[in-house]
Amino acid sequence: MLERPGLTLIDRAIIINADDFGITHSTNQAIAELFENDSITSSSLMVPCAAANEVPELCAMNHKIKVGIHLTLTSTENYSLKPVFQEYNLGSLVTDEGFFPKILYLSRRMQIPFR
Repeated sequence: MLERPGLTLIDRAIIINADDFGITHSTNQAIAELFENDSITSSSLMVPCAAANEVPELCAMNHKIKVGIHLTLTSTENYSLKPVFQEYNLGSLVTDEGFFPKILYLSRRMQIPFR
């Protein structure tokens, strides 16, 4: 893996990742600019976000952009992300709407807030 970018086994590399690609239009523009300026080496796309559909076009316009997937498993009340998987109900894992419950049941006696 190290030899592909021209490194040896004793070389050290740093990866600078820009998180949350796709969360907003302005975030997408900032991340694209960071790639253009060689300020970051990778990014991770939050697929259920509102501006995620812009990212493939940005990638097509700039081949420097390297993108992975940011697994989005939770949501906040202020910024509600829709679940990606909605094919069928997952029973006790998520609510009927596809979100993790606000209360995590560890046992029948103990409840803790899910954050």
